[in-house]
Amino acid sequence: MRTISSERSLSWIRAGCLWAGTALCLGLVSIGSAWSADPLLIVQPVSTKWIPCIPDKPDVCQFAPFKGDPAKEPSYRYVRTAAGFVFPKHWHISVENLVVIYGTVVIDEEGREVALHPGDYVRIPVKNIHWGSCPEPCMFYLSIDGPDSFNVVEEKK
Repeated sequence: MRTISSERSLSWIRAGCLWAGTALCLGLVSIGSAWSADPLLIVQPVSTKWIPCIPDKPDVCQFAPFKGDPAKEPSYRYVRTAAGFVFPKHWHISVENLVVIYGTVVIDEEGREVALHPGDYVRIPVKNIHWGSCPEPCMFYLSIDGPDSFNVVEEKK
């Protein structure tokens, strides 16, 4: 048997559920809008503009930026090098993520050397001193999780 008091409670519960459901739907719609605000990005290395890493040696190392301003925000790019290219000992202010596309990339972290092959991934933490090389022509995808820097470590003489 229902009482007036239980009817009122049931009405409040129904109203609360209706309000919560409406809020949830509006939240999902606004999240969906935010997700769809960033357009689909397709990058094909063959039709990408390549920029020299070292201005006076354009054939040694090149990169193709395709999203983000490295000075201010996360950024994404391809990097390709000639055989024998060596990245000097350095560190970054943001996390570096690298996936090998072709060739071999050798990464060294204070004597711990690892050869990476197509499909291999490495995450290099903030301020981690490392260096590397490409013993053969190589290309990799590189993303930086925040503003980028390339801080060369001076060798002690």
